[in-house]
Amino acid sequence: MLEDAARRAVEAAVSAGASDADAWAEESTSRRVRVYAGEVESLSDAGGRGIGVRAFAGTRAGYAYGTDLSDEGVAEIARTAREAAELADEDEHEGLPEELGTADVPNRSGKPSYSSSSASSAASRAAPASSATPASERSVP
Repeated sequence: MLEDAARRAVEAAVSAGASDADAWAEESTSRRVRVYAGEVESLSDAGGRGIGVRAFAGTRAGYAYGTDLSDEGVAEIARTAREAAELADEDEHEGLPEELGTADVPNRSGKPSYSSSSASSAASRAAPASSATPASERSVP
């Protein structure tokens, strides 16, 4: 589901006019147990999911993050990133790497916890934005 959200975000950013875009989605879980004098004093369990989108307008980059992974929520995050790119200063070093790829690196539990997807609408890229976009996953401790 997270990889799908990252793909949808990239497609939405490119559809909104971004020349390039990448997205990453993360899911985290945190548990805390406080013990005092051999007794459990408190327990907490928290989790979160979200998606970040970096959209490019030529040599300008914009970023947005949100936690709504619905189609509408992902599209809004992508639009916000695209609009932020329009306001950014130009930077000749901004952009995605020339080669895009995929790698799976599990976290301590053996499952990927970080997904990233990149695409480009530039004709010089190997895959146009309308085709399946490559994704990479890596662990975040």
